[in-house]
Amino acid sequence: MENFKKHQIILIFLLFAVSFFTYLPVLTSNFATLDDLAILSGTNKTSELTITNVFKIFKGDHLGLYHPLVTLSFAVERYFFGLVPAFYHVNNMLLHMLSTILVFLIFIRLTKSFAVTYIITALFAIHPMHVEVVAWISARKDTLYSVFYLMSVLMYIKTYDKKNIKALITISSFCFLLACFSKAMAITLPFVLILIDYLQNRFSIKKFKIYIPYIIISLIFIAVGIWSHYRNDIETTFVFLTLIKNILNAHFHILFYIYKFILPVNLYCMYPLFYSPHIIPPWYILSSPVLLYLILYFVFLSLKKTRKIFFGFMFFLIVLLPSSGILPMGIAPVADRYVYLAYIGLFYIFAETAVSAYNRSNKNFKILLIFLAVITTTVLIYLSFARSVDWQKDKFGPPGGQPGYEKISYSSNMSEVIKSMEFDKRNDSMQTLIIKQQKKHN
Repeated sequence: MENFKKHQIILIFLLFAVSFFTYLPVLTSNFATLDDLAILSGTNKTSELTITNVFKIFKGDHLGLYHPLVTLSFAVERYFFGLVPAFYHVNNMLLHMLSTILVFLIFIRLTKSFAVTYIITALFAIHPMHVEVVAWISARKDTLYSVFYLMSVLMYIKTYDKKNIKALITISSFCFLLACFSKAMAITLPFVLILIDYLQNRFSIKKFKIYIPYIIISLIFIAVGIWSHYRNDIETTFVFLTLIKNILNAHFHILFYIYKFILPVNLYCMYPLFYSPHIIPPWYILSSPVLLYLILYFVFLSLKKTRKIFFGFMFFLIVLLPSSGILPMGIAPVADRYVYLAYIGLFYIFAETAVSAYNRSNKNFKILLIFLAVITTTVLIYLSFARSVDWQKDKFGPPGGQPGYEKISYSSNMSEVIKSMEFDKRNDSMQTLIIKQQKKHN
């Protein structure tokens, strides 16, 4: 890895200082009235961190999702700090910062360019679509799985040095396993590793045996994820009858995320349905495959000149695929948290394009590009800070006060969840939230 110059080190520290400022309002936020109590109720049986209780966490799913490492992280926090929201928020922010560092370390190796790497890292650190993951305690699944996912990628890339390959693959595979224990979305990692090898011109059929441990882990957790979420529907025809419509919707969802990447405004934790599931999809849904495949066509055309655009866009699609809506995992059709890692691919395309344009420009145009970069960064920081304040005020959507939102914001068994939190009522913040939830629920 290159030795950084003084101004580059200053820029790195500046980035993390700005990132900390951007998310500062989150640290004084309470638990969100959306899901936090229900998610934290998964730790109710672990008031003591015994081996038996830890085993219970790994033995079953929680609320239809299998993420035992997340529940364990909450159990540890709850055991030592009770239900004081500040500790949970601080840990979410630390995990985001760690992921940001890993993104930097990965792309400085892949690109060998400080400018490209810095732009990718800056966008990852402060993009408004990432505020939800940092601000929402229940999004711990995303911050935690991302750290292990990126660590696995970094360990794999280190094998390019041809030193300690077996040890690095073992560590990488173990990190991948931890990522899967944190969130099922991690199953995409084997395909990302193949994609990285392709970008670096290191892919070959002979290397396939290296991918086998990752593929095995991925297949196991694909089965676990589907079983955990859909086992109660296994005797119904819901999943299969709606699969075609879900695939159609997924095309539009992908385009939606591309739009929000470019224009990250009007962000909500709970986006409304784009149309009623009981009617024929509207024209913008029906036409979405045409537009998406047109984009893909130009992406494949770019391979004649470079692999970079293909790599970035396929990274985006592959990482997003499990949450694209083909097999819905929640009541919201789309969510900001789903693109936390997937956006890295789009960040990469933007960074490579911006640096290439700068290097080919004359002096005056370079000044213009720098000016635009400063304006864009300022706008992103403002939007992210404002979004952090929204979470601080427990204002996270949906648009226009969607009818029925108050009903779906709280667990259907909220009274049971509240009763199960007895041993943590010692916290003033917990007492306030319980009273608030009881009033809302009644």
